Amino acid sequence: MKPLPPSLREKNRYVVYQVSSQERLNFLEVQRALQEAAMRFMGELGMAASGFLMLQEWKHQRGMIKVNHQYVDEVKGSFLFVQEIQGEKVKAESVGVSGILRKAKMKFMHQKEEKEEGN
Repeated sequence: MKPLPPSLREKNRYVVYQVSSQERLNFLEVQRALQEAAMRFMGELGMAASGFLMLQEWKHQRGMIKVNHQYVDEVKGSFLFVQEIQGEKVKAESVGVSGILRKAKMKFMHQKEEKEEGN
Protein backbone atom coordinates (compact mmCIF):
# COMPACT_ATOMS: atom_id res chain seq x y z
CA MET A 1 0.00 0.00 0.00
CA LYS A 2 1.39 3.41 -1.00
CA PRO A 3 1.77 6.15 1.59
CA LEU A 4 -0.47 9.20 1.28
CA PRO A 5 1.02 12.19 -0.50
CA PRO A 6 1.56 15.28 1.69
CA SER A 7 -1.41 17.09 0.12
CA LEU A 8 -3.81 14.40 1.40
CA ARG A 9 -2.36 13.99 4.89
CA GLU A 10 -4.01 15.53 7.92
CA LYS A 11 -2.39 18.85 8.81
CA ASN A 12 -1.68 18.96 12.54
CA ARG A 13 -0.85 21.80 14.88
CA TYR A 14 0.72 21.65 18.31
CA VAL A 15 -0.93 23.98 20.82
CA VAL A 16 1.29 24.75 23.81
CA TYR A 17 -0.75 25.70 26.88
CA GLN A 18 0.06 26.94 30.36
CA VAL A 19 -1.95 26.36 33.52
CA SER A 20 -1.48 29.05 36.17
CA SER A 21 -2.28 28.24 39.80
CA GLN A 22 -1.02 28.77 43.33
CA GLU A 23 -0.04 25.11 43.79
CA ARG A 24 1.80 22.75 41.47
CA LEU A 25 -0.63 20.58 39.55
CA ASN A 26 -0.38 16.95 38.54
CA PHE A 27 -0.39 16.29 34.78
CA LEU A 28 -3.17 13.70 35.03
CA GLU A 29 -5.48 16.15 36.82
CA VAL A 30 -4.82 18.84 34.21
CA GLN A 31 -5.28 16.34 31.38
CA ARG A 32 -8.66 15.23 32.70
CA ALA A 33 -9.86 18.81 33.23
CA LEU A 34 -8.80 19.97 29.75
CA GLN A 35 -10.32 16.94 28.04
CA GLU A 36 -13.63 17.45 29.88
CA ALA A 37 -13.64 21.15 28.94
CA ALA A 38 -12.95 20.35 25.28
CA MET A 39 -15.70 17.71 25.32
CA ARG A 40 -18.20 20.23 26.73
CA PHE A 41 -17.21 22.86 24.17
CA MET A 42 -16.79 20.77 21.00
CA GLY A 43 -18.88 17.69 21.75
CA GLU A 44 -18.03 14.11 20.85
CA LEU A 45 -18.21 14.67 17.11
CA GLY A 46 -15.95 17.73 17.28
CA MET A 47 -13.44 15.91 19.46
CA ALA A 48 -13.31 13.01 17.00
CA ALA A 49 -12.98 15.29 13.96
CA SER A 50 -10.28 17.42 15.60
CA GLY A 51 -8.02 14.49 16.44
CA PHE A 52 -7.54 15.99 19.92
CA LEU A 53 -4.54 14.35 21.59
CA MET A 54 -2.78 15.51 24.75
CA LEU A 55 0.93 14.78 24.56
CA GLN A 56 2.90 13.60 27.60
CA GLU A 57 5.06 16.76 27.52
CA TRP A 58 4.60 18.47 30.92
CA LYS A 59 7.15 20.91 32.28
CA HIS A 60 6.81 24.09 34.35
CA GLN A 61 2.99 23.85 34.28
CA ARG A 62 3.07 23.72 30.46
CA GLY A 63 1.88 21.03 28.12
CA MET A 64 1.04 20.33 24.48
CA ILE A 65 -2.04 19.28 22.56
CA LYS A 66 -1.92 17.86 19.04
CA VAL A 67 -4.95 18.89 16.99
CA ASN A 68 -6.11 19.24 13.38
CA HIS A 69 -5.28 22.67 11.93
CA GLN A 70 -8.97 23.53 11.47
CA TYR A 71 -9.76 23.11 15.19
CA VAL A 72 -7.03 25.23 16.81
CA ASP A 73 -9.47 28.02 17.71
CA GLU A 74 -11.94 25.57 19.24
CA VAL A 75 -9.23 24.08 21.45
CA LYS A 76 -8.14 27.54 22.57
CA GLY A 77 -11.79 28.41 23.28
CA SER A 78 -12.22 25.31 25.43
CA PHE A 79 -9.53 26.65 27.80
CA LEU A 80 -12.13 29.16 29.02
CA PHE A 81 -14.15 26.32 30.55
CA VAL A 82 -11.33 25.31 32.89
CA GLN A 83 -12.00 27.29 36.07
CA GLU A 84 -10.71 24.98 38.77
CA ILE A 85 -8.87 21.69 39.15
CA GLN A 86 -9.46 19.72 42.36
CA GLY A 87 -10.77 22.77 44.18
CA GLU A 88 -7.80 24.94 43.13
CA LYS A 89 -8.63 28.03 41.03
CA VAL A 90 -6.68 27.87 37.77
CA LYS A 91 -6.28 29.76 34.52
CA ALA A 92 -5.50 27.86 31.32
CA GLU A 93 -4.19 29.79 28.33
CA SER A 94 -2.47 29.19 25.02
CA VAL A 95 1.24 30.04 24.89
CA GLY A 96 1.74 29.35 21.19
CA VAL A 97 0.90 27.21 18.18
CA SER A 98 3.28 25.48 15.79
CA GLY A 99 3.00 23.04 12.91
CA ILE A 100 6.27 21.34 13.88
CA LEU A 101 6.65 19.39 17.11
CA ARG A 102 10.33 20.22 17.57
CA LYS A 103 9.71 23.93 17.09
CA ALA A 104 6.84 23.87 19.60
CA LYS A 105 9.10 22.22 22.18
CA MET A 106 12.06 24.53 21.63
CA LYS A 107 10.24 27.81 21.23
CA PHE A 108 7.32 27.52 23.67
CA MET A 109 7.94 24.71 26.15
CA HIS A 110 11.41 25.87 27.20
CA GLN A 111 10.60 29.57 27.15
CA LYS A 112 10.25 29.84 30.94
CA GLU A 113 13.61 28.12 31.57
CA GLU A 114 15.46 30.70 29.45
CA LYS A 115 13.81 33.57 31.33
CA GLU A 116 14.77 32.05 34.70
CA GLU A 117 18.41 31.63 33.59
CA GLY A 118 18.53 35.23 32.42
CA ASN A 119 17.45 36.60 35.84
